[in-house]
Amino acid sequence: MIVGGSAGARSTVYHMNNLGPSYNLESVAYYLDGQSIYAKADPTGSLAQSSEIKVFDAALPPGTHTLQVNMVLRGNGRGVFSYVDEYTFKVSSSYAFSAMEGEATAVKVNVHEKRGIGVGFA
Repeated sequence: MIVGGSAGARSTVYHMNNLGPSYNLESVAYYLDGQSIYAKADPTGSLAQSSEIKVFDAALPPGTHTLQVNMVLRGNGRGVFSYVDEYTFKVSSSYAFSAMEGEATAVKVNVHEKRGIGVGFA
C-alpha cells in the first residue's frame, strides 16, 4: 500500500485543465505507483469546466514515486471544422517525483493545447 501513516511525506496532486475550446475532456484517470487514485468519465465534456481538481492529498512513504495519467479528449469543432467532433485522442503521460521525509510535495499536471499546424499535445 502506498499511503503512509502520520509520519512520512505529504503529497498533493492537482489536475490543471488549460485546454482551449477546441477539445473536451471526456475522461481522466490517475495512478500513483500503479494504484488508481482518481478516475472520472463524463462524455458530455463537463470535466473541462473545472480548471483545477485535487486528485490526491495524503501521506506517502518517503522516496521516489511514479504518477501516471491517462486522458481521453474529444475534438470540439465549429462551422467547417465540425468534423473534428468525431475525433478522440488518448493522451498518456508519467512522471517520477521524490517525496521527502517531513516535507510536503505538490505535483501539478497541466494539460494544455500547443498551438500551430501539425503540433500535438503536451
